[in-house]
Amino acid sequence: MTFAALPAVAMAVLASAVVATLAGLYLLRPTPRPQVVSNVEFWRRAAQRARPLVLAAQRIPILPLFVSMVVSLGLVMVLGDPRPGDGRKGLSVVVVGAGRTLAARDPSGPRTRTALAVALEELRRDTAEGEVVLLRAGLRPRVLSTRTARMTELERALRAALARPDDGPDDLEGALGLAASVLQGAGEGRVVMVTDLPPETVLHASGGRPVTVRSVGEARDTVALTAFGARREPGALGEYLVRAEVTAFTRSPATARLVVRDRDVVLSDERLALGPGEARSVALTGFSSERAELRATLEDVRVQGSEDALARDDSAFGTVEPMASLRVLLVTDGDRYLSQVLALNPMVRVRTISPASLGAVHGSDFDAIVLDRTIPPPGWRHAGVLVYGAVPGRSALVTVGHRLRRPRVTGAGVRHRVVANVRLEQVRVEDARALVPDAGDLVLLRGDRQPLVVTRDRPGERVVALGFGSEGADLVRRVAFPVFIHDALRWLGRQDAVWRSARRPGEVLVAGAGAVVREPSGRVLSPPDGVVEDTSQAGLWRVGTRAVAFHADDAAALPAPTSYRAAPPRRGTLSLTALFAAVALAALLLEWTLLHRGRLQ
Repeated sequence: MTFAALPAVAMAVLASAVVATLAGLYLLRPTPRPQVVSNVEFWRRAAQRARPLVLAAQRIPILPLFVSMVVSLGLVMVLGDPRPGDGRKGLSVVVVGAGRTLAARDPSGPRTRTALAVALEELRRDTAEGEVVLLRAGLRPRVLSTRTARMTELERALRAALARPDDGPDDLEGALGLAASVLQGAGEGRVVMVTDLPPETVLHASGGRPVTVRSVGEARDTVALTAFGARREPGALGEYLVRAEVTAFTRSPATARLVVRDRDVVLSDERLALGPGEARSVALTGFSSERAELRATLEDVRVQGSEDALARDDSAFGTVEPMASLRVLLVTDGDRYLSQVLALNPMVRVRTISPASLGAVHGSDFDAIVLDRTIPPPGWRHAGVLVYGAVPGRSALVTVGHRLRRPRVTGAGVRHRVVANVRLEQVRVEDARALVPDAGDLVLLRGDRQPLVVTRDRPGERVVALGFGSEGADLVRRVAFPVFIHDALRWLGRQDAVWRSARRPGEVLVAGAGAVVREPSGRVLSPPDGVVEDTSQAGLWRVGTRAVAFHADDAAALPAPTSYRAAPPRRGTLSLTALFAAVALAALLLEWTLLHRGRLQ
């Protein structure tokens, strides 16, 4: 046992002083002396009846003296702030995990309650003779308290940290790296990690630095949504595809209902039967929406002979790329394939003119311009141009070479957003012109080793050029044609950013200056700089009228190999101060009872 408030020498001196003072007061207390009066026999009998039952012959009340000493020593112990075990000198850095698996329920109760008890035990021991810095792991490691020995401050910060675990995994490497930086220059110190992860996982993330691991929790079963996403269908413009993955981290068969909703509309409700450790992928198609807000949930989860211990991994969220319209100018003499594919695209607003009218149109009014076998006027430029059926000329955007008759496709498949959803190597070309790329241009298709399709990406200029038109190849008769034109126009209009249906919790949300952000819980935020850094809560965040989804797509198994089982916190070691205070109170009641027994009879 150690004392946090006073050193052992001071405790001994204080206890000795209290005992000596009490003994002196009792020895020097005035005691009644017998006096000779008339009718002595009468007073003697009265005095005998008033004597206490015990220690009747002693002038000094030894029993009250003993009780008073017990009370005083108990108060001295309370002032000393007793702590269990041997105190540790120096600086201790206590890191508390706050990942979403800490929200699981064990047979003994919530895992957060066990983690709180274990962490408090460490804090009480380390603040007895040393100081503590408390850190929280979670998605974004942070310091909860500076170097201190005040237990009340540490306990308050710890309870707030464990009130709600993050909706994602712990950043172990970041937390342990932060702990190592705290210990630099501190001399004697140590790192303690309180977590529900296996010790070998923590030691691997520590990078060889010494860490004491206090594990909580035990192996449990859970059925989790381990992946969820949505995107537009390239071959069916306006429709979107939803994919979900459900995994059973169980030791016995399990069943669950997978329900996918777009706002309040149920898109799918499917019953899944999973074996131990089985993962099942589900794909849903045929849905159309300008802006979808999706939520997938696992309902009615049943595990044979067990239960689903973690509810946080039963939900996932996502959004679908909004159907932003493109303003396109088509310059053609009447190509029916181009006209039809642009007219049928719901994301394109097209205006068609003849080549002779190109000089009278302001190109800044359009996101992309399609030149069908058209040479623009000298000096004409635009930020995004699709050259369809390139023809030679002095003001042409690309240099056009010699003519090719039935060239054999000899190269395709360059990774580029324009051809991300199509395969051009299957195209049969009848009549084309070889293109001469400039420095930095990318060749997307070659015929007889000559460039047939090239792209150019320069500051303020993007070009996609095809050396053949509708009559020169069978591309227009393939399903890939509308997809190719759609992706090319989006790239030219700079709408080609990679769309993610959901972000990982913990990522920064850039809302813009003056934007109003609403958390999934409904709380309204108004970040002054338009940046929200704390996105640890999974769900649909709202920036104005726009929804941004956050959810963890990592494997959500409750990590614990079969040989791992956490030691529960020791009981009865957290209330020594209360114990001594209770003993002192009981001694006071005993003294009062003995000295005032006449009133109690």
